[in-house]
This record gives sequence, C-alpha cells and structure tokens, in this order.
Amino acid sequence: MFSIGQHVIHPGQGVCTVVGFRDDTPQPMLLLETKQGHAQTILMYPVAQADRLHAAISQQDAEHLLSHYDELECDTFTERNSSLEETHFKQQLKLGAPETVRVAKTMMHRIRQAEEADKKPSSYYMRVLKEAKRRSIEEFAVALGVTEEDAEARLAQAALNYPIRAKNHHKGDRHLCGGFLVLVVFILIDTHEHKESPMAEPLTAGITRDRAFELLNEHNKDPFHITHGETVEGTMRYFAREFDPENEEFWGIVGLLHDLDWEEHEDDPMNHTIYAAEILEGEGASPELIRAIQTHTSDFNTSLPKPELQMEKILFACDELTGLIGAAVIMRPSKSVMDFTTKSLKKKFKDKRFAAGCSRDVISQGAEMLGWELDELFARTIEAMQSFAPDRDTFQS
Repeated sequence: MFSIGQHVIHPGQGVCTVVGFRDDTPQPMLLLETKQGHAQTILMYPVAQADRLHAAISQQDAEHLLSHYDELECDTFTERNSSLEETHFKQQLKLGAPETVRVAKTMMHRIRQAEEADKKPSSYYMRVLKEAKRRSIEEFAVALGVTEEDAEARLAQAALNYPIRAKNHHKGDRHLCGGFLVLVVFILIDTHEHKESPMAEPLTAGITRDRAFELLNEHNKDPFHITHGETVEGTMRYFAREFDPENEEFWGIVGLLHDLDWEEHEDDPMNHTIYAAEILEGEGASPELIRAIQTHTSDFNTSLPKPELQMEKILFACDELTGLIGAAVIMRPSKSVMDFTTKSLKKKFKDKRFAAGCSRDVISQGAEMLGWELDELFARTIEAMQSFAPDRDTFQS
C-alpha cells in the first residue's frame, strides 16, 4: 500500500501524490492529487485497483538512469499496423520511468530511421513522443526535487551526451542515432504540427467552471446527464493537453455544457443547443464558447456552425462515442473503463442494437473530420476516459 505524500504513477494522469484515504465510500479509496488539469483536483482511486498504480522513480534511480542513458535500449516492438503499435507504446508509458524514457528514445530512433530512408515518419511517432516527454519530465522533476524546466534540461543533456542504441531482439544488431536529434526534439517538440494553429490566442469562456457546473445542475435533474457532461469534460481536457494545453479550461467547459439544454428540450432536437445559447448569453458566456457547443449538433440542424477547430471536431466525434463506451462499461463485471479495450468497443460498435441511441454515423463522421481511423479514435477516447477516472464515480473537485 502507498503512503501519504508518496508520488505514484496513475495510468492516465501520470504523476500524482497520495494525499489521503477514504473508507466511508462503497469501496475504500486512495485520494490522489493530480499534477495536471484544473487546480485543486482530487482523484479517488479504488484501493482494490492499486496494483495499477506504480511508485514514481526514486532520486537514486533517476540519477542512475541519467548517467547510464546510453545503456537504455530502444523498444523493438512492431505490429502490422500503426494503431496497434501506438497502443503498445502508450501502455508502456503507463508504467512510468524508465519506460517513459525508453519510449521517447524509441520514437526518436524511428523518426531518424524514416528520415534516413527518405520516408515520412508514422504520424503516431510525434504523438507518443510528446506524451513520453511530458511524463518523463514530470516524474524526474518530483524524483530529483527540481522544477520541470530543470528536469527537462537534465534529460536533454543526457540525450546529447549519448547516442541512441537499439537492439533488434531477432537479429541482435544495433542501430545508432545521434543524441543531438533527441535534444532538438526535447526543446522544439512544443512547436510541432500538433499545436492547433487556430488556437494560438487564449480562449475565454466568459463563465467559470464552477458556474458552468451549477448551470448544468440547474437545467438537468437526471444524474445520467450530469455524469455525461463530466465525462465529456474529462475527455475534452485530455485531448486539450495534447493539442491546445493553454486552453484546457475552455475545452473542458465546452464538454461540460455541450448538452446543457437537452433534458429540458429533448422533444425539440432541431433546436438543441439553440436553447443553450440563450441561457449562456444570459450568463455572459463568450461567442466562442456558444459556437463550439453548437457545432456538435450541426449534423442535425444544418443552420448551425460546422466543426472547424480541432476542439470542435473532437467534441463532435467523442460526444456519442463516450456514451457508447459508458453503456458498454456498465455491462462489464468490473463496471470500470480501466479494463475496457478497443476490441470490446469494436464489437459493441458493430452491434447496432446495442445502445442504439449512440449514432454510429456521427462517430464515423467525427473520425473522418479528424483524419483518424476508427480504431485510432476508439483507442484514444478509451485512453482519455481512463485518464480521469477508473470508474464513473471517482472524480471530485
């Protein structure tokens, strides 16, 4: 069992700190303070699932890894398609260091190999590298007792001093890749194409998250609708941290309020989000917030704005999909998304009778808007939901 004050690696959130325990809930819970997301967030994590958490690397082990960076071999895992490879490496990231550093090193090695062969690197390499970088820096910062900027500098220096060495477990040969390339990526990765250019300026919702939550409860009495709003909020925040971290709060409020008017006006779907716009205008919400919310119903009411920003496309794709995942999770013995897989989701997606209200066409359209294969959308949305709660009732602010 972990102790209060100990740093642990949550499979979705990354570095968290154990701040307490609760036994007045249906099952005993660990209280974890997250290192990302909106301030003062406490995550309740079932003690029964504590084996999914990992202790953060110690200071001694962190120093050893930095000084023996050259001995860390790249991961040679390959599969028949990039989606399966991406899933493998993202699972490795959940283990914490040294695997986060190994994955970062591996992605740089593969980028270098592709460039040397005059081929375009797989699109998932930079996505995984960015997440590996974030997790590595956060964990080394708490292990070494330094700022994240200093941890990043230490990791970059280790990469500069040593070449990348990858062992092919089938043939036994080794490949070298200059550490300088890794240094360049550690420094420049935040300016990569995954930054959402239309969102260079900070977005203002015109309403606080607390007031947004109050509004959701004022206009919705069914607990399911509250839970759905929180689920989409958490999913949007997860993707915001990848695509537009400066505007995570905005993305989250969009997700929280996307169905603000549904319960009161579900008999008038054509005007869904139009009623919400009137409510939000009265609260002083920004035009950008109202527009973003309305884009997710543009398939039904073509007079509404269509998704253009990455944020809007993700909302369009994930609204129905999180509902489908939630319905499937409830049917599982664990009732937890933590052990839910893409394979299971694909089966439910193909069964049109299951959760028939979740539009498969809308989900497919969303994937197409994003330029993602369905498998990729499925895997990334499951990971998003795993990042903020092991089950439906573990988030509190």
